[in-house]
Amino acid sequence: MKKKIRLRLPLWAQHVGLRALWLAFLVVALAGAYRLNNYDLPLARADFAAASQYDRGDRALVLYSAALADCEQGKADLAPALLDQAYAACKDDQDEIRPDCLALASQIKMLQGNLAAAAGDLGGAFSAYQSALKAQPENMAVKYNYEMLLSQLQNQGKGKPKIVPGSSDENPGGI
Repeated sequence: MKKKIRLRLPLWAQHVGLRALWLAFLVVALAGAYRLNNYDLPLARADFAAASQYDRGDRALVLYSAALADCEQGKADLAPALLDQAYAACKDDQDEIRPDCLALASQIKMLQGNLAAAAGDLGGAFSAYQSALKAQPENMAVKYNYEMLLSQLQNQGKGKPKIVPGSSDENPGGI
């Protein structure tokens, strides 16, 4: 007759509550490993296409990172489309910027403004900088770029661009 082999748990794990705790630990560990493999590692390896497929990751951050990488690799022509997608990912159902995404939205718009200015589209740059300041008024880099653009436009004899209604020189973009 064959002897049955029975797996015995240690005495501490035989208690029902401890088994449930052990099971919960395993589930959390597996979920963390799944995120690490499908989001964190691809993002660290600059595999933005793979990282953007992870449904619980920050899609806006991944797309912004991809746009930055494209700019650094001399492929700035690909960045505007990625930045548009990243900005759209920062919005909620009411087409408003999510509170947790304000700083990133400001960075996205600043990069869009920088790219537009470099391409000679000063109106597009001006609009992007205003949007960046609306998202994060304390962003000093955007304020600097905005003021430099205003100075450049005034020096070109074009005068001051139209400010959004309700704003003033000290308060760009109605902020």
